[in-house]
Amino acid sequence: MPGLLVCYWVGNILYRLATLRAVRQLSSLATMLANLLTVPVTSLAFCLPLGLPLLGPPEACSPRLVGGLLLLCLGLAVFNGALVRGAYKQFRAHRRARREGGARR
Repeated sequence: MPGLLVCYWVGNILYRLATLRAVRQLSSLATMLANLLTVPVTSLAFCLPLGLPLLGPPEACSPRLVGGLLLLCLGLAVFNGALVRGAYKQFRAHRRARREGGARR
């Protein structure tokens, strides 16, 4: 049992360090998308029959859970909509500039 607690602790520390590295090195959009996907993946992992004593029996993956996760992701996307739109415009401008630069050569 203590081994599982140590594994959880190490996993949590590694997750926090990965998040900190993403904040420092990646764009804020990439960090937001990584955190947006972490919650649903973690919630769905608790529905798997892993047989770990600390987790107990797996939860049923109900339509309410899936709907709640979709609602959560939609809310985060709407909240960060301006950030996503700005990054998309920047991506399109960069792609357009590369295409025009290649046509001139």
